[in-house]
Amino acid sequence: MISASGGNHVTKCGRFSLSLRERPGVRGILATPHSEVYTNSMHRLRSERVRQQQANVLLLVEPCISLAPMKAVVYHCRLVGISVCGGLVFIGTLLSACAQVFTLDTNQSSITISGTVVGTTMQPQATGSLTTSYAGTIQTAVTDATIQFTGQSLVLAQTNGSWQPLPDGTTGSAPADYGAQGTSPLGSGKAALRNLLFDLTSLPLNLTNNHFDSRSLTFFFPSNATSSIAYAVSGVVSKSGSKALAGYATNAVTTLATLSTVGNQQTLTIPVQAQYLLTLVSANDSTLNLHGQLVAVRTVAPPLLLQPPAIGSQTVTLQWQSAPGLQFQVQSSTDLVAWQTNAPNVTSATTNYSWTGPTSGTHQFFRIAH
Repeated sequence: MISASGGNHVTKCGRFSLSLRERPGVRGILATPHSEVYTNSMHRLRSERVRQQQANVLLLVEPCISLAPMKAVVYHCRLVGISVCGGLVFIGTLLSACAQVFTLDTNQSSITISGTVVGTTMQPQATGSLTTSYAGTIQTAVTDATIQFTGQSLVLAQTNGSWQPLPDGTTGSAPADYGAQGTSPLGSGKAALRNLLFDLTSLPLNLTNNHFDSRSLTFFFPSNATSSIAYAVSGVVSKSGSKALAGYATNAVTTLATLSTVGNQQTLTIPVQAQYLLTLVSANDSTLNLHGQLVAVRTVAPPLLLQPPAIGSQTVTLQWQSAPGLQFQVQSSTDLVAWQTNAPNVTSATTNYSWTGPTSGTHQFFRIAH
């Protein structure tokens, strides 16, 4: 079996068994003689021998920067073609569940708060004080069929004005993300929310036609965040102070979230509807409701579609498709460890790319780098 450093992974294409070892930063399919198929738990599914009259095997790969833990990588196999070089050569692509980081679009990411402050309905301290924009990043793991929010997101509310009270609850105004107030026959109160920072987590969520149900998405205040609410109430009960914001809230929105790709830009849109219970003067005497949406974008690498190679006498022609005008390198190796560059700059004005070069030795591996 031919292998490379990294964790063991296995998959199969059609009826052919393929045995793989993951190489960080690389996508590809390698067919080897006497390959066997196993699940991650190492239960044997079946084995098929692949007869090969010569030792030449071709490996075509494409890059994938994987930030996910090694054990969390999931592979999906698509057989593209078979070519003969005295035996069998398999060409295909592997799509791994790599970590993708989306950057929030502050012009489209906005959340409005509502709820109660010590039993009184929240009202704005001034026009717009209950709505603010959000910046930061959202961490996900996306495959063809699912999206998962993996934590370590930084969803940060932006300061939208100067609101009462001061951060310690005393009289005065200071920059804040939100400013609320409320009155009732029993008294009145003011509250200012500052440094709001949310993280997001979820199980894998099914993607269907670029849509997914985000109702199991959890918003929470990271333990190391400085999110706080300063308050000052007067009347039957007079009290002021500041409380750190903590806890979890599950998204309760019914509108589907979307993950769409146009050109090389992928857009993630998440409708938000969540509620937190707060304790200011007495247990659960205040509520914080979030309503709005988060829109985040990232630049995606153009797809690279591998074609079956053309095998000649002591030559090989690699063919692939991608966006026009890109630059690729063709590299080769005899051991999957040390790689040499055969062509430093392969480009094309169309979507079709190709490179022809010599083969040598008893076996040789090729990869395409971008």
